Amino acid sequence: MNELEQVLDKLIEAFTTNDRDRYFACFAPEATFAFHSAPRTLLSRAEYIEQWDASQRLGYRVRDCQSLDRVARIVDRTGTVVHTVETVVEHPFHGTERSIERESIVFVRRASLPWLAVHEHLSLLEG
Repeated sequence: MNELEQVLDKLIEAFTTNDRDRYFACFAPEATFAFHSAPRTLLSRAEYIEQWDASQRLGYRVRDCQSLDRVARIVDRTGTVVHTVETVVEHPFHGTERSIERESIVFVRRASLPWLAVHEHLSLLEG
């Protein structure tokens, strides 16, 4: 397992436990997010946090998240992860839902700072 996969594991663990602070600490402030479930691309971590908080207030909770078939590559100070994500969420209006998505995350490493995600893209495969 390379260091980028270790970073990914921390991100997924924070997401799975709905640990807002640890989860968003994995993203750079200028990160962008392209989610199939969102009507537009979110242009910053702050925009995603706003959406996350609104969902949490409604009762949305992540119950499980598994990373499968992952490919993690590091080139200089850039890292990419492409994997299949199987997620179970508690939806306030639909009960428990399971989805399978393909996810790509781009990470950068700046000087002595840890790897931070600068872009995340989710495409629905099944769910």
